[in-house]
Order: sequence, then structure tokens, then C-alpha cells
Amino acid sequence: MDIEPVTIIDMGDVQRVRESIVAALAAGNQQIPTPPRAEEPGSVVLDKVGIKRWEAFERDAVLYSVHCAEDGIAIFATGRGADGMWTADQDKKQLFDPDTPLADIAQTIVHNMLERPELAEREPTLPMLLPPPKET
Repeated sequence: MDIEPVTIIDMGDVQRVRESIVAALAAGNQQIPTPPRAEEPGSVVLDKVGIKRWEAFERDAVLYSVHCAEDGIAIFATGRGADGMWTADQDKKQLFDPDTPLADIAQTIVHNMLERPELAEREPTLPMLLPPPKET
């Protein structure tokens, strides 16, 4: 389920992207009640980027999953595979010690984003969706 806030960040501003990832990781996952089917809203993500269907968004999307546990942190990218199916790239899963600074995790994600062929085929200002950094 996608919820507000949703912010579009230009990949040309790598420092802001990195800072936003750190802020999102530090904030953790907000727990919200699942609404009944009849009350489900549209998608704040799709509305923000002006796309009507998830299929169109997911065609070129890459989702970065960060799993934090007592024994370590795992990062892997999920997106459309060569066969068109939504899949996690387990071969490129990266593991970190549990005390790895969030800035290092964010840097790894940004580095991976910048190396993705999807980005190379587009203009260098491909937007990325993240919650905005929390004010401290």
C-alpha cells in the first residue's frame, strides 16, 4: 500500500537522493491499518507521477528492498526480468554488518541506481520516489 508523502527527486541531485534514502531508512516503516477494499484510495505514487496503471509504472521501475535484522542488513533490487516477470535479483543481493551506517547503505543503493542500464537509456534526470527527509 502506498501512502503520503511521496516526493520526486531528480537523480541529477545525487546528494539529495542519498540524504533522502538515509532519512527513509532511519524513519523505518510506518504501520497503518489496512483499509477495507471499498475504502481503498487510488495510488498516491501513480497520481504523483501522472501514470494511471501500475503495469505502466512497473515496466521500468526498480524497487530496492532493505532488510534489517539482528544478524545483518541485506539489500537487493527487484524489477522486471528479461522474461517480463517481476523478480528479485538474488544474485546481486548485498549483505552488510548490522552496525553498518545508514549513509553507507544509501551510498550502495545510489551507486546501484546510477549503474542500472534503465538509467543509461534515459535522460540523466530520471526521477526517484522517496519520502522527504524528516526535519531534525
